[in-house]
Amino acid sequence: MSLRQTVKLELEDGKEIVVEYSAIDLRAWETKHRKSALDESLSVSMLSWLGWNAARRQSKLSMLNGSGDTWEAFDAILASVEGVSEEERPTKKGATKKAAIPKAAGADSSAP
Repeated sequence: MSLRQTVKLELEDGKEIVVEYSAIDLRAWETKHRKSALDESLSVSMLSWLGWNAARRQSKLSMLNGSGDTWEAFDAILASVEGVSEEERPTKKGATKKAAIPKAAGADSSAP
């Protein structure tokens, strides 16, 4: 089981932040809530907090002009949070990984 997970945080204004949280963020959650993150069921609130903490730690909230400095301020503008599949995860250069989709044989195909 990997402790690294990628999530997409969608804000009320339509902006999206894709971030990977890790054991660093899970430990921060455990310190704040005084519970083991691995013993808790993953709730929308927990997933949102982990994403926010990772985004804050990685300086990905600068576009919010202070609206993401605290959990409470960020939570007030967060519209949605969801996991990101392996294919949708951003690469280090910012592009997303897309699985190659083979073309079906047809008139445009180079297939024999």
